[in-house]
Amino acid sequence: MNWSGRAAVRGSTCCLFIPPAVHEELLRFHGTVPTYCQLQPVQDSVRLRRLRTQADAGEAEAICPALDSGADALLIDDKKGRRLAQAEGLRYLGPTGCAAGRPATGLD
Repeated sequence: MNWSGRAAVRGSTCCLFIPPAVHEELLRFHGTVPTYCQLQPVQDSVRLRRLRTQADAGEAEAICPALDSGADALLIDDKKGRRLAQAEGLRYLGPTGCAAGRPATGLD
């Protein structure tokens, strides 16, 4: 399964790909970024600018590459961001589903 987004696993690797805004949030609120997280730049686009008007920067920067890459699902913790991801046609996995280890449904 190809995961992408706020915290993303691609293929069967154990690396989480995070956009710059999420990287900054982790440093600001936790003082460190886990070693399994890898910074992934996000290309500026009309879509990204539109999403930033509807959600926080971290959510917008996670949703955009998920859409661009054709990801199967997006791992995202923000309720507003999950609603936006769903409106954009993405399946997502929220914190409840992630902790339970269940597949992305877009319903948690």
